[in-house]
Amino acid sequence: MLKKIIIFGFPHSGTTILRKIFGQTDNVYGLRKEAFEINETKQEYDFTCVKWPFFKNIFLSKQYDEYIKIFILRNPLFCFSSLNRRERYDRRLHTIDYWNLTAKAFIELKNAPLENCECLLYNQMFENDFNMLKGIFNKYGIQYNDKTFETKSDTTLSEPSPKDHARFRQWQINQPFQNMNCSSKIQLTNQQEQKISSLETFKILFKH
Repeated sequence: MLKKIIIFGFPHSGTTILRKIFGQTDNVYGLRKEAFEINETKQEYDFTCVKWPFFKNIFLSKQYDEYIKIFILRNPLFCFSSLNRRERYDRRLHTIDYWNLTAKAFIELKNAPLENCECLLYNQMFENDFNMLKGIFNKYGIQYNDKTFETKSDTTLSEPSPKDHARFRQWQINQPFQNMNCSSKIQLTNQQEQKISSLETFKILFKH
C-alpha cells in the first residue's frame, strides 16, 4: 500500500489548508514542515503527508512512484492578490510566468492522468461538502469523518495585518475551511491583470 502523500502546486493555492485537512484524518500523519520528500514516518499511522508549495517535474518521475500525489492549483487572480497583500515575497519565484508553467503541467496531467496523481482546483476542494476530496480519501483508504473538515483552532482571534506574514498566515489557516476566492478581495496591478487575462492556461481552467 502507498504510504506517502505529497501535496504540491503553486504558492497561495491552498497547499497548507489541504495538508491540514489531510492531517486531521484518522490515519494520516501530517508533517508541518515544508519538504519535497518524506523521510519521517510514524508506525501508528497508515500514511504520512507533506506539502511543497511549488511544482517540480521530479514529482512525476519514477522516484515518486511510492507517493500519492495531490496537485492543487488556484485561480491566479486570487493567488497574486493574496501575494500582493503580503507585499514582501520572492518575485523571482512567485511569478505569473511560473504560475503559467505550473498550469501547463496541471492541464497535461488532467488530459493524460498519471497513476496515483490527483489534480484538484482550489475551488473544487470546497464544493458539495468537500465531495471531491472525500472521493480522493475513499480511493486511497484514508479514514475521515465530519470533524475532518472543521478547523480545530481558535477562530475568534482578530485578523492581523497581512504585512505581518507569519501571524497572518497562521490566522488564515485557522479560519473555517472554506473557499476564500472573493472578487471583492482582488488586488492586482493593471499589468498583472492584463497578463493573467491573456494566458491561455487561465482561459482553459477558469474562463468557462
